[in-house]
Parts: sequence; C-alpha cells; structure tokens
Amino acid sequence: MKNEVGIAVIGCGAISDYHINALRLIPQAKIRVFCDIDLSRACAKAQGHADVCSDWHETLSRDDVDLAMILTPNDLHCEMAVEAAKAGKNVFVQKPMARSSQECRLMIETAQKCGVMLFQSYMHRYFEESRYAREYIKSGRLGDVYLCRIRNSLPGSDYSSWQYDHVRCGRGGAIIDVGVHGIDLVSYILGDIEEVVSASKGQHVHERMINGECVHPDNEDWALATYRLSSGAFVSHEISWIQKWQCNRFVMEVHGSKGSIFLRTGFGPLAYTSIDSAQPGELIKPVLADVPFGYRQHEEVIQCILQGKPPVCSGHDGLRALSVVEKILDKASM
Repeated sequence: MKNEVGIAVIGCGAISDYHINALRLIPQAKIRVFCDIDLSRACAKAQGHADVCSDWHETLSRDDVDLAMILTPNDLHCEMAVEAAKAGKNVFVQKPMARSSQECRLMIETAQKCGVMLFQSYMHRYFEESRYAREYIKSGRLGDVYLCRIRNSLPGSDYSSWQYDHVRCGRGGAIIDVGVHGIDLVSYILGDIEEVVSASKGQHVHERMINGECVHPDNEDWALATYRLSSGAFVSHEISWIQKWQCNRFVMEVHGSKGSIFLRTGFGPLAYTSIDSAQPGELIKPVLADVPFGYRQHEEVIQCILQGKPPVCSGHDGLRALSVVEKILDKASM
C-alpha cells in the first residue's frame, strides 16, 4: 500500500492558494509539479520545491503523479479530467465541475471506465459550522425542517475575465460560479433538491474593468430561486455577483419544528435556538473545532486515495449541482 500521494497542480491562479496551503499541511500529500500557461505563476507557487511546466499534458505522463488537481477555468475541466483519467490519474476538479451536466456525465463515465477516483471541490461543506449543522439536523434536534434561506454573494471577479464569457464559464454566470456552492450545501445539510419551484435572473452590471481591460459580461449577475426538497421543506436561495464589500461566502438559516440554526449570520459562525434548552428560545453558540482552513477537505481526498475509499464529495455531487443550475436557468427563462 502506498503511503503518499503524488500531485500535479494544474492551474496556478487565485484559487490555487487555498488548495496548495492545505495540501502542504498533510505529510502524505506530495506536490510533484505545478503547471500553468504562465510559467512564472507556476514558479511562484513551487517556490523551488517542485517541478514546473506550462503544458498540462506533460504532467499526466509522470509516473510519480497519482492525482491531477484541476484548478483551471471551467472550459478546460472536462478535457483535462477525461485525459487525466485515461492516463490512470485520480482527478480532483475545482467547482463547478464543468460547463454542463453533459460534460459532467462524460467525466464520470470516463473515471469509472478507467478505474480512477473523481473528486469534486465544494469547500463550504467542509467548514466547521456546516459539518456541525448537518449532524445537528440529522440527529433530529431541529425537528421537522420547514424552511431554509441561503445567500451566496460576491462582488464578481476583478482578476480575470473568463467568468463573464458564457462560452468559457458555461451556461450561467453568478449561478454556475457561486450559486453551485449554495446548491451543494443545501443538498449536503438538508437533502436532495426535488424541484426548482421558481427562478428569476438578471444583469445589473454591464461593464467591468479587469486588469485595465473593459469587459462586457454576457451572463447574469443575480438570481433568486426557490426549491422544494425531497423532505418537503422549501428553500429560498439568493445568488449574486453584485455585493461589493463585506461578502461572507454564504449566509444560511434553517427553521424547524424545534427551533432554528444560523450559519455565518450576524450571530457569528454558528448559533441555534432549541425548545430543549434551559430557556427555550435563547441563542446558543457552540464552540467549533479549530481546524486549519481547507485541511479537512484535502485530508479526506488524500486518505480516500491511500485507503481506496470512495470519494465523499464526488463527481455525482458535481453533476447534481450542475443539473440544478440548468433547471434554474430553464425556469428563469420561461
């Protein structure tokens, strides 16, 4: 049995720091090569401790690479994941998994055919407050879940322009970029989204300055959607690229027959009310574990590969989220 996982980091843009910093905390994770079309960015991430290259195909021919970590723009995910799987590499893909559910299915089918693991990156489900909320609700302490409200809001990208091009980003803008986080989190904490009941979308910002270049987005920068879960509960989801400051990744509240639970609200990272507390209705703020940012997610990936366990956050999770994105877009276009 192997005792370490050799990794190729493909794509050294802004999101790569989150993954790289977490991997460096895990002794069994060995980054062998950094790859980026801008070789200077690859060199900056490697810091002299790994190889660098500008051709991603080169990383897949290496015998010391077990995992291809794909952190590139969306339009490259499917091709890279398929070729990595065919080369016998396990595959980790930054969200969203691809530009469409059709691309997701091809990635899943290829990974299964080639006998490799396919991991989807949804970082929010690994936050301590998310994990706590999931177990709290599963335990029945919230009672029957009635209603959830979640908001994903960012200012939009100010460092690259590809997110504003639907050919590269995929069908959808803010929905496929940041909305997928909320879709996955709802599914992870509360269960499957059975139906997109209603949806609206639109665009407020028609011109953006990206690295001195004037860009004219061709996709939406806000959306509102309502879901019905398989449990019968309803979810209100707000999505936007138009919150300029003080963004909080997500804000979520869930209301049930025995109380409510609040994640990343004005009450702090996590708080809940319960009819079972000494003073029903009082706000309780549990102490959360102090775990380095990103550690749980990446440790899970490494251990799955070493122990041959199936991915917890898999390609099927990526497909599920993209399928909901497409239903939102279809409903909003009616």
